[in-house]
Amino acid sequence: MSGCLSLPEVLHAEYNHLYPAEPLPDSIKGDLDAVVAALHKKKRAAVCISGGGIRSASFALGVIQGLAKLGKESSTSCECRPATR
Repeated sequence: MSGCLSLPEVLHAEYNHLYPAEPLPDSIKGDLDAVVAALHKKKRAAVCISGGGIRSASFALGVIQGLAKLGKESSTSCECRPATR
């Protein structure tokens, strides 16, 4: 499986994508504990929604729209993207 990234490398890249003004140093790219510690210092939240039908998709869309509306009314930001396998 050459070309695959390790978990600390993925989290390091994700952190640097989310916080480009304060990126993590490359020296901790392979250190899972250090990368996770840096992530835990940030105020973050995640919502995972699952389902395979139209009802669950409609519900999920409503939840995401509600969160987006909250983000516009406060300093909270909302990033939505599809899950990958």
